[in-house]
Amino acid sequence: MTFINSVTGPVNASELGLTLIHEHMRVRSESVHAQFPHLYDEKQEIAKAVEQVIRVKKLGVNTICDPTVMEQGRDIRFIEKIARETDTQIIAATGIYTYNYIPTHFQTRSIDYMADLFVRDIEVGIQNTSIKAGFLKCATDAPGVTADVEKVMRAVARAHKKNGRADYDPFTSCKRHRLKAA
Repeated sequence: MTFINSVTGPVNASELGLTLIHEHMRVRSESVHAQFPHLYDEKQEIAKAVEQVIRVKKLGVNTICDPTVMEQGRDIRFIEKIARETDTQIIAATGIYTYNYIPTHFQTRSIDYMADLFVRDIEVGIQNTSIKAGFLKCATDAPGVTADVEKVMRAVARAHKKNGRADYDPFTSCKRHRLKAA
């Protein structure tokens, strides 16, 4: 049997059913939320997400893959709350979304450092919880593969080599790019 990490625990792959492969429970700017929290209404965001998930469940969807990662306002407890309130299997991602640059913290550290953090999300848990990521995310956007985007892509590839999970996100990608071996 093959099991996949969902936000509420491991799910047998044969029980995934109809799956939406790219749905964000919520996306928001992490820095804007931290500095101007009054701009956000968590109760309203929960209500909207629950409403949307219930709507797709009525259409037969059993599982949702949520590719919300760092720099998109990932909040694993928020995602778990939606999964539990709707009794839906939600698979969370690990990675870093970058349009063209990564946070300074990662610019001065190695690719392996970043890869190890992704593996930790998969094997230990996300944001100091026991909720484990079920897939890795990397994406490119209009600027293409900048040096920082390449660093994230290589970290995802290395984490995949260590752990076996991967995702290429064609929905946010403007161009497909090939990298030399990670």
